[in-house]
Amino acid sequence: KQICNSTCAVSGCHDSQSQAGDLLLEVGASYTNLVNVDPDNGTALTAGYKRITQISPTTGDANTSFLFKKITNDLAAGMGSRMPLVGPPLGANLTEIIRLWIEAGSPPTGWVPGTF
Repeated sequence: KQICNSTCAVSGCHDSQSQAGDLLLEVGASYTNLVNVDPDNGTALTAGYKRITQISPTTGDANTSFLFKKITNDLAAGMGSRMPLVGPPLGANLTEIIRLWIEAGSPPTGWVPGTF
């Protein structure tokens, strides 16, 4: 929530007015628009990615999570650009927090060990 609010759900990106890539990342919408949702990008969908891949409530896979690929710029041809599109990439600490959250099954609330 903290990362999406300050980095993604901003004017011209994934806010309620813009919804770039048909993706709304404002509070109250981001979780249901991300976890186990097919990406709009056809190349990522064909590769078997989800926006965030949740295998179980306690297990996820950052390697098949399109959002993680976007923020780490680990993109194959046809998968678009690094996110955030404007400004510097997320710092290593925030990227690691997102990876840990995904790998812990993307819990909707609470803290994931190693992220606080």
